[in-house]
Amino acid sequence: TTTMATSTSAVLGGGGEGGGEGEAMMDVSITAGLMSQHSQKFEERDSPIPSVVEESDLPSDLLSVLFKCEHYKFPWRALLAYAIALQRPVLAILSACYKESSMLHCMCVWLYSTLGYQVLEKASTVLGIKGTPTDPNSLRFNKELQWRNWSLHDLAIILVTAMHHKPSATHLSLAFQYFDKGNPLLHFFSFHEEFVLRCNFTECKKSLKEYALCLQKCSVLKFTGLIGDVLWVESVTSTIASHMLVTCPSTFEWSHLLKLLAEESFGDGFRCNVLNFKDLHQMNELLDAAGLPSDVAFTLRPQFSHDGQSLSEVYHVRVRIDPDHILSLLLEKGQFEIARKYATIVKSTAGEIVIKEAEHKLKKISKSTYWTYEQARLHFWHQCDQTFKSEKVDPQSAAEFFESVVHTAVAEGKGQPGASDCTATEQVLLLALALKWRQETDTVSTDQLREFEREIWLSHIHSTIEEKELSEKRTSSSPLPFLPDQQQTTNTTTTNTTNTNTNPLSVLDSSLLSMLSITVLSSRFEGRCRLDELVLPDNASVVVEKENKHTLNQKESDVFEMMLGRMLNVGCVIQARELASLFEHNSPDLTIVLCCIQLAQGRLTPDKLTDDVLNLVGTHSPRHLADLSSSQHEDGAGDGKPSAEIVRMMLQLSDRVVYATKCCSSIISCFKIAVSLKIPYSTVITSDPFEILTSLLSSKLSDKILLTKKFISTCNLENREIAGYLSDCVAGSLNCHFTDGGLDSLKTRVYQPEMSGSQFKELAGLCEDHTQLGNHLLMMAKSMAMPNQTSPSLSIQVELLIRAHDCFTLGCSVNGISEVLIVARQWTEILLRGRHFKLMVRLLTGIGHFHEMSYIIGLLLENDEFELLVHPGVEKQEQLRVALMNYLRRHHPGDHEKRQMVALKFGMFRELAKAREDQAIKELRKIKPKNLTPSNPDTIRTLKKIFDAFRTAAMTYAQEDCMSSAEYCYSQARLVALQLSLLHTNKQVVNLDAKKVHRFMSEQPFTEALIVADAYKRSMLVDWVNPLYKKVVVNGDFRYFNEYKTAFPLSSGIFQELANKYSHDHGKPADAANNMKKLLAFLRNLPLKHKLILQLGMGEAFPVLYPGVSEGFLSDLNKL
Repeated sequence: TTTMATSTSAVLGGGGEGGGEGEAMMDVSITAGLMSQHSQKFEERDSPIPSVVEESDLPSDLLSVLFKCEHYKFPWRALLAYAIALQRPVLAILSACYKESSMLHCMCVWLYSTLGYQVLEKASTVLGIKGTPTDPNSLRFNKELQWRNWSLHDLAIILVTAMHHKPSATHLSLAFQYFDKGNPLLHFFSFHEEFVLRCNFTECKKSLKEYALCLQKCSVLKFTGLIGDVLWVESVTSTIASHMLVTCPSTFEWSHLLKLLAEESFGDGFRCNVLNFKDLHQMNELLDAAGLPSDVAFTLRPQFSHDGQSLSEVYHVRVRIDPDHILSLLLEKGQFEIARKYATIVKSTAGEIVIKEAEHKLKKISKSTYWTYEQARLHFWHQCDQTFKSEKVDPQSAAEFFESVVHTAVAEGKGQPGASDCTATEQVLLLALALKWRQETDTVSTDQLREFEREIWLSHIHSTIEEKELSEKRTSSSPLPFLPDQQQTTNTTTTNTTNTNTNPLSVLDSSLLSMLSITVLSSRFEGRCRLDELVLPDNASVVVEKENKHTLNQKESDVFEMMLGRMLNVGCVIQARELASLFEHNSPDLTIVLCCIQLAQGRLTPDKLTDDVLNLVGTHSPRHLADLSSSQHEDGAGDGKPSAEIVRMMLQLSDRVVYATKCCSSIISCFKIAVSLKIPYSTVITSDPFEILTSLLSSKLSDKILLTKKFISTCNLENREIAGYLSDCVAGSLNCHFTDGGLDSLKTRVYQPEMSGSQFKELAGLCEDHTQLGNHLLMMAKSMAMPNQTSPSLSIQVELLIRAHDCFTLGCSVNGISEVLIVARQWTEILLRGRHFKLMVRLLTGIGHFHEMSYIIGLLLENDEFELLVHPGVEKQEQLRVALMNYLRRHHPGDHEKRQMVALKFGMFRELAKAREDQAIKELRKIKPKNLTPSNPDTIRTLKKIFDAFRTAAMTYAQEDCMSSAEYCYSQARLVALQLSLLHTNKQVVNLDAKKVHRFMSEQPFTEALIVADAYKRSMLVDWVNPLYKKVVVNGDFRYFNEYKTAFPLSSGIFQELANKYSHDHGKPADAANNMKKLLAFLRNLPLKHKLILQLGMGEAFPVLYPGVSEGFLSDLNKL
């Protein structure tokens, strides 16, 4: 007991603010144990609460304090009072050991006793606790402070007040460590401690994450801690975070604190007012990147109120932002992108920023080479307009921007053409853009707008005139008249580039800009024509009413006519009329176009044309049609002579137009279509173009393809649209043809499945891009593929694939054809599984790539369906028969039956003869010499079969006039017949080599030798020298020689060869000389005969060889 008393006395006797806390905490557990031991002893005791714990009542040691507090009704409250009086926070901790104690009271007393009055002076003021700042003991014995019923508001005031005192950061985190470990504020004050005392940003970030997770967990689980709830925690942390920004000693710490809070999304989802730390951080980052000081971004002003009812009212931080000042600084520095981001953060309009940025870019880019190109400048103005539109710039500011550019350019040009960089196209574009933006201000009247439009058009007209005059001057100044000036060439190139590239006028959505686009950049609109304006209302007038307020001179009128003509050519009839009315100008082209439209509509007849119009045509009124009733051809639906007269009149009128030629041509084409289809002209104009196409293509008109092409050109339908339309027609027609569910309509009659290739080629020719049409058909065919398909569905797919191939072939698309062949290979397997052999044949013959698709022929052969290929009516028979024969010859050379069938079905007599010839030759080569005996009946049958084959082949060749092949087969047939006749002699004449052939010719009679020689093609002179020498010269068989004479002409060469053979033969018999002399008697060439006689040494035979020849003649021969 003495030891404990000494220890507790030391605890109570420790001096200094917060002193002795370490020693006190060592004895807390012991003291708490004593309290639990004596709690029963003093629980019945009751003592009235004194008004204040006086200094005289203070015990000298801790145990005395504990024993004394036990006499009170609420011992834990008494401990808190003594903790205030003694300024010992350990008593607050001991008070927390009681079950009935309030952690809120304990924490508040602990903080007061730990931090002291000087730190919590402001908090005491707000809480109404009076004391003397110079006398700290004045609060120790303050009854209101000792026995105060503390609230969450009191604790919040204490916490916020204490955080302004830097050394108190540790005590704040310890408070929650002691009294409420599960409170999210524990992690937040850990973050506060790390930041304020150590600037450990890594630990700060970690503590902030733990705080956010703990707070989220409490929110989800609806958890209420020992002290406060989630809303109270959010209020305290948001207030402290705001004041941490205010109390940061340096910009470095301030920036890092903002970054930490922004990165962890601090304050997101809070139900109390909290600063937007993300926006503040972004502002700080943007201004730092722009090189502006951070204190310019915003100003944080803390405000303290003694009378506040809530924490936010007591401690409040106001953020003062001057966005206009910041934006002005950023714009001065040229930081437009940063200014735009800043404006987004502060939710300020970016109109002024966009205008300033455009002016800055204009000033910068106008000094570069890029600015010398007109197309670049037009693109820049277009970008400005799009930017103004996307950024929602004030219309008045945007209009003033474009007007200022024009005024500046005109002032710099001083009225001299070409002196300013702003060309006519630019001026018109800029003025039109200014007008468009002014129309959005709702401050300009209609008359003012019309006047402004008129000024734009006049500016465009004058600029065009000036450019034309300037161009003429440059041309005349060229040293060589036939060469253009260099500057002119440059301008022309620039203009052409402008015409062919993207038109900055055409992409804008204003009617005036659309018309300007047509008149300035007409080449972009070539081919366009809007049909919907080629009809006129009932009250339409051909002549424009004049008030002579706006008169154009001759030059202006010429340019104006050109502009009107360009608009008419693209079908902008209404706009052209409005423009003519704007200037009160009667245009001949416009008048003619309006007359043609009224003629086509039937509201005007050729006999009722005005004199002004007839003067344009150069003819008089056709009086022979004066009695023609207009009802006969109302709205162009008539036919015969009235329609022909109307067409003739429209053609005469169109011949007189200068610029609107295409417009008149479109009207005439539509009128002809209306007459051909017997429908009103207005129906052709107002109907869907594809309905008219369907009516034309499904009709029986002989020139329907030509009319359709003209109508497509008139409507300017794209290839994509035509391809889609034709593919739909083909698919619909096939569906109607192969299935019962298809609806028979006009569209299904556009294409007929039985169309020939040439007819489909005409239909596919309506789409200029055949490849695109092929792709549509191929995609349709692929889209229909699915498992377990029926035969009609497969038939439709096959036909679509064939037509797709036809289109790819017309378009010379190698890739498309390859894809078709790949798909065909895949579908062949499906057709084979379903045994759709006829569709396989249709696929093969329809596509026609027999070499690449020869696998179908093989599959048909394997499944014994080869006969389908030779069925009558199969397409592409010429290519198919060749492909079949080549395939059989290459892959089935022994299948002569199939080859004969193909040849017979397709009338291929030459191929049939060739097949039989090959078969006979093959059989002939199989015969062996040992089998050539009359006792072998198989050999005899084989030879007879070969003989018949050669004879049949020869006759078949003769039908095709293949006489050379026929002669060869005849020779082979005779050879086989000879072999049959020589079987009993055991002589072989077939399958002989060259030596055996020569031996046979030398040994056998001439007739047999001749047959063998013809069969083996041994009919040359050298082939008969040896047989003649042996037979005639050696053996003296002149019958052989006589037979030879009947078959071959006797030439000098044969005698010369026989003479050479005779002279070199040293083993010849004695009779050979006489035989030779006798043979030379048949030689009619006397000089050669004389030469050979002398060469052979047979001079004594002159009288015999030359009977009746005089001695003088022989003497002359000897002299030769």
